[in-house]
Amino acid sequence: MSAVKPQQLSNFFDVLSLNIQKNERNYSEEVKQAFLQVVLDRAGLSSPSLNDSEVLIWLTVRLRPLLSVLTSANVNVYFDIIRSRSCSCIQEAVKVLDTQRSNLNEDIQRQIYDNIQQSLKDAPPLRCYVDGSFYIFLKNSFLHFGFPDVNGIISLIPVERRSQVLSSVSTVELREFLNSTQTLSNGSGLCDLLQQYNQTTLYMETEPVESEVLARQVLSCVWPQVLRVENRSEVDQWFDQRLFRYLPFLTAQLIVPAQLSGATCLSYTKLVFVLGNNFNFTSTDIFPADVYSSIKNYLTNGGSPRCFDPSDPHLNSTDWFVRSIGIFISYLTLTDLKSFVSTDQIGMFLENQENLQLFNRTAEIKQDIIEYYTTQLYTRNPYFNPIKLPSRFLCSVPSIAFENLGERDSMALILSINMVCNGTEDLEITAALTANLPSITSASIQLLGSQSVGLSEAQIISAPPQAIKSALPTLSNITSWNQGQANAIVQTLTESGFSISSGSSLLSLGTLVKGVQSNVISSISSAELLTISTNPTFITNIISAPSIVQHVYVMKLVSIDENKVIENVPDMLASSIPRVLLVSQSSVNVTLINQKHWTHDQAVMLFRSVAEVSDNTEELSETLLQGFTCTSAQTMSEQKVKELVKACRHRPGRQKIQLKESQLTCMYNYVKNDVSLSFTDLPPDMLLYYGYEKVERTNCRSYFSAMGKADFTIPSSILNKKTTLFNNARNCLDISGQSLSREHVEVLGNLTCTLEPEYIQNSDPIIIESLKTCSDLSDAQIGAAETLLLSGNTPYGHSSSWDEQTLDRLEVLPLYFTDSFWKCFSVSVKRRHLKVFMPALKDRNTEKDKLKKLFKNCNAELDTQSRMIRSAGCTLGNVTEAVIADASFPFGYTAAQFDACLDFKILKSNLAAVTDKVDDSDFQRIILNKLNQAYPEGLDDSVLTVLAAVSRQATLDEIRSWNITIIDTLTALMDRRYGEWDREKSKEVILRYLSVDSHTLGTNELNAILSNLCTLDASTLQNITADSLRNGNVPDLSSCTFEQKSVLYTTARSAFSAKRDNQPAYSHLISPFLGGASAEDIKALASENITVDITTFRSLSIAVVKSLNVADARALMGVAVADLKLFENDTVVRAWITSQLQSQLDVLNLNLQGGRADSLTPKPVSFKPTNSQPDGITQSTSQSSSSTTHGSASTLQVTSGVWFIASCVWLLNSCDT
Repeated sequence: MSAVKPQQLSNFFDVLSLNIQKNERNYSEEVKQAFLQVVLDRAGLSSPSLNDSEVLIWLTVRLRPLLSVLTSANVNVYFDIIRSRSCSCIQEAVKVLDTQRSNLNEDIQRQIYDNIQQSLKDAPPLRCYVDGSFYIFLKNSFLHFGFPDVNGIISLIPVERRSQVLSSVSTVELREFLNSTQTLSNGSGLCDLLQQYNQTTLYMETEPVESEVLARQVLSCVWPQVLRVENRSEVDQWFDQRLFRYLPFLTAQLIVPAQLSGATCLSYTKLVFVLGNNFNFTSTDIFPADVYSSIKNYLTNGGSPRCFDPSDPHLNSTDWFVRSIGIFISYLTLTDLKSFVSTDQIGMFLENQENLQLFNRTAEIKQDIIEYYTTQLYTRNPYFNPIKLPSRFLCSVPSIAFENLGERDSMALILSINMVCNGTEDLEITAALTANLPSITSASIQLLGSQSVGLSEAQIISAPPQAIKSALPTLSNITSWNQGQANAIVQTLTESGFSISSGSSLLSLGTLVKGVQSNVISSISSAELLTISTNPTFITNIISAPSIVQHVYVMKLVSIDENKVIENVPDMLASSIPRVLLVSQSSVNVTLINQKHWTHDQAVMLFRSVAEVSDNTEELSETLLQGFTCTSAQTMSEQKVKELVKACRHRPGRQKIQLKESQLTCMYNYVKNDVSLSFTDLPPDMLLYYGYEKVERTNCRSYFSAMGKADFTIPSSILNKKTTLFNNARNCLDISGQSLSREHVEVLGNLTCTLEPEYIQNSDPIIIESLKTCSDLSDAQIGAAETLLLSGNTPYGHSSSWDEQTLDRLEVLPLYFTDSFWKCFSVSVKRRHLKVFMPALKDRNTEKDKLKKLFKNCNAELDTQSRMIRSAGCTLGNVTEAVIADASFPFGYTAAQFDACLDFKILKSNLAAVTDKVDDSDFQRIILNKLNQAYPEGLDDSVLTVLAAVSRQATLDEIRSWNITIIDTLTALMDRRYGEWDREKSKEVILRYLSVDSHTLGTNELNAILSNLCTLDASTLQNITADSLRNGNVPDLSSCTFEQKSVLYTTARSAFSAKRDNQPAYSHLISPFLGGASAEDIKALASENITVDITTFRSLSIAVVKSLNVADARALMGVAVADLKLFENDTVVRAWITSQLQSQLDVLNLNLQGGRADSLTPKPVSFKPTNSQPDGITQSTSQSSSSTTHGSASTLQVTSGVWFIASCVWLLNSCDT
């Protein structure tokens, strides 16, 4: 080729090019490459002297056949030739290469691509692009050598021209480009492109989504812009049109708090709306809970409430819950809500119907949210019509909102409440709604269903009797009737002609059986009553009836066959069986007896016979084991007695065995020397009497820990047990000073209930938890506990943080606390707590005096305010049926306001409900005043039966006007649950009953009177017959005079004389009456080996006790004689001790001191053995033939030395005489 001169090259290659095209096979690649290299090296194609046309001839004609062997080294040279040429020249040069592309490898093609790209960047950039679609321009520029990705395109365009150039691309071309392979190879640059592309919104609106990946990338690019939009129409356009195709590809990353925190309220609320309206979460990685999490973050920051501005027409709508939370409200917690919007601000949103509809549509709303919402709503507007509320909210609406509604609304609400509120969940609401019904029909009762319990007594009585009769299937299944309602329904039923004369008629009454009078039960045949005794529903219902009804029913069953009372009387009613009928059962069915519910006095009668035949004392029931006595134990083996004692220990899953002091001391005498028993093997209460000298120092902690479960109210005050036990505990636990550690408190358990105030105030705060188990607290202890709580140094925190949960956590303690404690709580908190607290206290039969104090302490702040602001008339709101149904009633009323706001018509219509709830004496007096005004001739049975504790406020003159004509009324009036009677008032009540012809003190009357028996004169008591007393319950004669006791003892001796041969049984039957026995009778009992416990001994008159010598006492008390030492400081025991010769007392080996000095040496006493004796008191091996002055004695071990000295003294005395 060197022979070819440069000026000849063009002609040479014209000929060569044609030859190669015709005979290409004759030219190898090496030859072609050589020819190509010659041109590139020698043709001077880069010379400016060559015009574009000449260059194009070279490139498009002469070199075309040679370009198929283009090498990497040739590419740059090739592009250097055209770099400064015209745009058309460059374009043609690239086209030539494109025709040879199939012959070029990828590296060379890539090199060509790079050179094309570089040519576009060469100054001036994009000199070849003038107008038209930039996308088409690029396609023509790169042809088939590739296409730049997003970043590549952007890099080609000068910054100042990017928007203009990019906007030349149509949306269709953009879609084609973006969906091309490798366009978004690394995901970058797209956001830049879309930001500078002025048709992005049109592209999103019009172009279909072909790639999920691209859609998510596009969405992520525009998302920040969307969230920053501040124009309502623009927001709507974005979400409704532009993002329509893209929202399904929304990712969790786009709604995280970091993304949403800066969103405008318009965009945020639109997003909440979109996600809450049929958004398909299943196709995304988003969960509704994720959405709520972001909502929570957004609403918690940036104002309260965020996205509400009354001055902004776009943000001033009160449908805040709908706009800001939407369907995600199901995740809302009360804490969150309070952080979103304050209590002061939430009121403006509560009545909005869109918000209420949102709650109605949402399946799951937390209950505390519902309660808070309704509370705030009705605080703001007490008269908001509940018909507008979601059904679920109705259960939490205050009752006042239901008052004075029309009948139609009331009935609609009743239907809703029946469905969602479990019928009678809120008696206040039920009472308010039923009060709106102008008349009661069987249809309305059917509709009311369980809410019929809201009917007042007046509504029931005024209803057509046939309507009540027709509705009986509904009414008989309602469990919450009060006594007044039940009485009214039964009375109305009777007026309808409904006959209660058979077992089946009683069954049909269902829960209304409590309204049946006892004389009706008496009129039904025993056989009929026996038939229904196996019906568990009937038994459940009659247990809720007044005690007199239960007793009469049981006595009818008893009358069938007194030998089968245990078989015939249902388990739950066994407590009404006369105890005398439990003596000497023909056979002892332990299983049957064991499953019944017995009183203490009944268990005493059954215990010996059951225990003797029982093979497993561990299986004896709690109510049976409470019958343990020394009298019964004396006939058993010592091992059997110990097993019974052990069976009375504390056992998880079983109720505590309720034992009296004499039973516990007897138990101790049997086990005190048994070293094989641990403290936990023994009843905790028995440990109160355990000799501390027997407790080794190493075991004392275990002793006090076991005793910590004991009831420290059991020991008689004369024993001073509380002080003694605590002093021993101080020594054992190394307690110094007046404070207890957490460990001390945990070990002491219930012993902390006996602590002095200083210990409570200065001890570890855990002592508050320990005090919760106390059955009672002194005023000083209460003050100390309050001081500790108010110090703020307990888990309950500072009083400023106390709320309803604090009261709940304190359990029973608020019952005792003073107004200093209660004033730390708002009226609303106290009211809500009392709604739950008061029913709980009454269920546990809390003493009325405690309830009175609780009410005064809770209400003290209001009383103080009312004294400062006096006003005439009712200012706190009339007392209505709904107000009465509130379990906290009458909290919130002062006595003056209670008087002013309680209309007699309402009182009469709801008398039982009112008297059941009112505990304050002043309020009770107001009730009586109103009743006396309405009944000037005196209150009758219908009123007195439901007067409850209010009766205790009556004066003697008022009682003398009462008409007590039936035993049911007497029983209701004497019910001890309503508090103790003053002695004279009690007497007057009983005499008013007895003033009715044919009324006597029969068994039913005695059972009704019980502890009030001693208020009657001895002359009245003489009218009690032996039969009446025999079948009656054990009366409390502690307040009787000796004259009264004597009258009752004489009757009792006659009543139980038939059982005298059964010494243990007779002892148990007659013991309660022995306080009226003569000395001769007591000595006669001792001579017959009829024994009594220390409690009975202490009930004897001092004159009788003094007449007993040591032998008499030993014979009378049996193994319980050891208790004389324990009670040596008791008045009666001390009187007996001082009346005895000291030498005779010494014979007992009890270390009793204080007897008379011997003036004459006594004769030795003889002792009669019994079957079993407790440890340390053993039987004598022989009986003395001599007798004491009174001829009675019992077994006692006496040392031979004592006997020898006594015998010598006796001999000397005989010589002197």
